[in-house]
Amino acid sequence: MSAYTFAIAAVILTAMRQVILRAALRDGQDEWPILILYHIGAPILLISINGVPVVESASLTTIVLLVFSCAAWVLYSVCDLKSHAYLDVAAGAILSTLNFVLIVVGGVIIFDEHITVPGALGAALIVASALRATRAPTNFNFSAGVRYKLVGITVLAANMLFTKYLTTQIDSMFVAIMGFYIPAVLYVLLKPEKIREIPSAVRGSRGLVLLLPFVSAMNYYSLVRALELGNVSTTYSILQTSVVFVFLFGATMLGERDNLMRRGVSCALCAVGAFIVCQY
Repeated sequence: MSAYTFAIAAVILTAMRQVILRAALRDGQDEWPILILYHIGAPILLISINGVPVVESASLTTIVLLVFSCAAWVLYSVCDLKSHAYLDVAAGAILSTLNFVLIVVGGVIIFDEHITVPGALGAALIVASALRATRAPTNFNFSAGVRYKLVGITVLAANMLFTKYLTTQIDSMFVAIMGFYIPAVLYVLLKPEKIREIPSAVRGSRGLVLLLPFVSAMNYYSLVRALELGNVSTTYSILQTSVVFVFLFGATMLGERDNLMRRGVSCALCAVGAFIVCQY
């Protein structure tokens, strides 16, 4: 399959993951049992489907970057989950498009990727649509949810750039598995008492969080494969269209319809901007 196919799969799975997390956390659920559940379950699913990947050798630089990538993912996961307690799913998804700017700049500087003038205009349209949706900069409200989301998208950009490099050095499946396994170990070491709370988290979410290991595993693997087969800028441009699915899922499944017209237009502009970047 092509990079585009994996990127489109990641788009839909990303939207599903965001909606499930929002549904589970908007009623005040503790995020730690959920983090532990899907970070333990996801690598088990990946190994059961694809087997244990074999890595014959890896340089010290690769190992260090793998650890840094996992550390960035841990911080992102915590901040992202906390933001879901404050922001509705559409607002969080639109803010996440700002991560695209960091990814594109990193791709140009680190991986010598190129973006044309129309592509740059498409990227600007993505950012403008996010600012429009949040009424920034004049009336932007730096709530706790926004602060968590901004920290999260910054470290996620670092994680994705590390991941892109790692896919050029070692097997992409190994990268995906370790991307869950190392954080799972850290979560268990930090909050071992939260393991006992997993059953109550499942009941509190009406069983929704049981979908997270599968959705998260397929999402991260699709993203890693898209980065392996394509470039950073194009892959992340396609991923911005996930805001459209998040907007639709949030309005229909979660009943989140505040500023429906404004956010609907912003999501459409994000999708148009991503299409322009992909074309040029």
